[in-house]
Amino acid sequence: RINDKIKTMKQTAIWIVAGILIASCSTETYEFDQNDGQRVQASFTSKIATRVVNNLWEEGDEVGIFMSKHGEELSDETLVDFSFNRKYLASPDGHLSPASELDKLYYPQIGSVNFVAYYPFANVEDYQVKLDVSNQSDLAAIDFIYSNNLSDIGVSSESQNLVFDHQLSKVVFEFSLAEDMTDVSLDGALLTFSNVVDKGTFDLATGTLVSGTSVRDIVANLSVSASLKVEAIMIPQPCDEVEVLLVLPSGHSYRYDFEEAHEW
Repeated sequence: RINDKIKTMKQTAIWIVAGILIASCSTETYEFDQNDGQRVQASFTSKIATRVVNNLWEEGDEVGIFMSKHGEELSDETLVDFSFNRKYLASPDGHLSPASELDKLYYPQIGSVNFVAYYPFANVEDYQVKLDVSNQSDLAAIDFIYSNNLSDIGVSSESQNLVFDHQLSKVVFEFSLAEDMTDVSLDGALLTFSNVVDKGTFDLATGTLVSGTSVRDIVANLSVSASLKVEAIMIPQPCDEVEVLLVLPSGHSYRYDFEEAHEW
C-alpha cells in the first residue's frame, strides 16, 4: 500500500509539472526563433528633419532605440525581446549600427512592432529623458531629437528609415557693427540669456516635453567672423521674462527684450 501511494504521488507530480509546461507555451503572440542563424536582425537608416549641425549625423553619434508591441503604448509590459534603450551608432550617411552584440535588435517571427528612437543617448528612467541646456558649449550634444514614425513593422530584411524631429528650440541672433564702430572688436563678446528655463523632461512613450520650473542665466556660444552670430538650443517656453544682454570687450552693452507673447 505504501508503494502504491508513492506511485500515485509521483504520477500526480508528473501531471502537475506537465500542466505547468503546457500553460507556459500557450498562445504566445510574439515568438522568437532561438537559433541565431534563423533570426532576422533589424537594420536602420535615418533622416534628421531639423538639426543644428547641417541636419547630418556626426560619426559615432549615439542613438537609443526601443522595440515594442504594435498597438500599445511603450512600457515595460509592451517591450519585445527586452529591447530597452539599445544603443546604435550613427554614420554621416545616416546608417545606424548596433554598438555591441547585446544591442542588436531582432524581429519576432510572429507579431508586428513599433520602434521609438532618440538622440543623444542617455540613461532612461520610466521612459523619461532628462534635458539640460545650461551648457551651450557643444550644441550638437544637447540637440534632442526624437523618432516614432515606424509602427506596425513585421519581420523584414529591408532597412527601416527612422525620421527624427527636433524637439527643442533653436534661437539665432546675428549682430553687425554700426559705421561709427569700425574700431570695435567683436572678439571676446559675451551674450547672456537671463530668466530662462534650462531643464525639462521628455516622455518617450507619449512624445511630449514638459518644461521645468527653475530659471537661470545661460551664456551663449558665440561665433565671430565679419559679424557676430549667436546660436543657442533652448527649452520651449514663453519669453515674457527673458532678457538678452550683449557685452562687447570695449564695454559697449546692448539689451534685447522679446516682443509680447513671443515663445520658443
